[in-house]
Amino acid sequence: MEQCSNYYNNKISFYCLQGDDSWAGIDSKIRGNRQNTAVTEALIDEICRISPSKPYDELKRDFDEMSKTYAQVRSGASEISTSIEQIGNKINEDTIIRVLVEVIEKPDLTD
Repeated sequence: MEQCSNYYNNKISFYCLQGDDSWAGIDSKIRGNRQNTAVTEALIDEICRISPSKPYDELKRDFDEMSKTYAQVRSGASEISTSIEQIGNKINEDTIIRVLVEVIEKPDLTD
């Protein structure tokens, strides 16, 4: 068994992330690219630092559901049903102007 990190990065890259049904293929479909997204060492490091928020089965089910909705919306077969709340009425313009006009004094820093 080889202890080299490149060996394991290559294994992760080849077996887990590359391919049409893996991360690279799914990412390219989401972004609308024809070619699968490149799997780099920086990407592998970033993915390895992620801590899952839910169990795998639940994450997979949520992803599959969102993916199905995304595909329907993208093809025009469906519309997004969740409405976006307008925030225009909740903003107090006078308060924003007052805060933006306020001068912030530069602090005197010491050693």
